[in-house]
Amino acid sequence: MWNVEKGRHFKELRKKAGFSQKELARAMGYSTKQPMFYVESGRQEPSPKFRVKALKCFRERMPNVQLSDIFLD
Repeated sequence: MWNVEKGRHFKELRKKAGFSQKELARAMGYSTKQPMFYVESGRQEPSPKFRVKALKCFRERMPNVQLSDIFLD
């Protein structure tokens, strides 16, 4: 289950990779940063499509990152 702790972890990893919310959202194909806000706040569990897009973007800057590193699964 998605929660605030997992959302904070995602946010910290995003910052560590050097992405702003807006930058990562655009790299993932979203027109707004709203999906990032909901995931980072723990309000919404990331969809499978969101997870795959995020992994692809994170791997551009952190080549060895795994899906479980990003989403704590």
